[in-house]
Amino acid sequence: MIMKKYSIILLSVLITSLVGCATIETSFNRIDETIYAMVSDTNNDTIYLVGKHSDYILTLCGYFKKKEKQRKADCLNYTKQIFQYNLDKQSIHTDMVWEIQKGAINNIVGYVYLVLPPDLALTKQQIDSLSLRKDTVNSDVLARINQTTGKNYPEKQRFWKVSFGGAGQVVNLSNRQQILDRYSLKKPIKMDAMETTYGKESFFSAVAKTAVLTVVAPIGATAIIAVGMVASPLLINVESK
Repeated sequence: MIMKKYSIILLSVLITSLVGCATIETSFNRIDETIYAMVSDTNNDTIYLVGKHSDYILTLCGYFKKKEKQRKADCLNYTKQIFQYNLDKQSIHTDMVWEIQKGAINNIVGYVYLVLPPDLALTKQQIDSLSLRKDTVNSDVLARINQTTGKNYPEKQRFWKVSFGGAGQVVNLSNRQQILDRYSLKKPIKMDAMETTYGKESFFSAVAKTAVLTVVAPIGATAIIAVGMVASPLLINVESK
């Protein structure tokens, strides 16, 4: 009976220890991130970003589940039209809002918001296919737009707006300096980022972080947000953090 009692206690301690090791403690922190270079490969629905604190790989519409094939296809069709119509290059203001999940998950989910000139010439087909709408912006954004464009848009000015998003990973781009030298943004983009940190990590996530990936990004396809067209592919070495 005594042995059985001790066995139960020992088993309880063991289970508690195992559960404790698997417990994920989370903390939330708003970080001041800035994107200095941004290159897209629309053939593979991927965007590469060089940031102040980290680098990122973002798969367009990557937040849809495997069974949501049609929704993802519709999302990709919508996003590619933004690039097809060159709306990314005509943006007068760009915002990014991302949730960065570090630790055991090490993923990101993010959205890019483009503000377009109110007098931008758009066809009815473009307006309808992208469900474009005009709306006002807050005072801070308006001040930045007026400073960037040299214009004096009034407080109630309505602008065209469009957005797209994706999901991906926080990474190290080992040749990030080469990307910065050749493809830096004319105006860095401030990103509103919420970082979720996971305190305890599994053995498998620790192993995954040591993996090194080498990615060939055919960035000649599209170099977005006023970066200019690129003639040849650039080899991007990606090291998972």
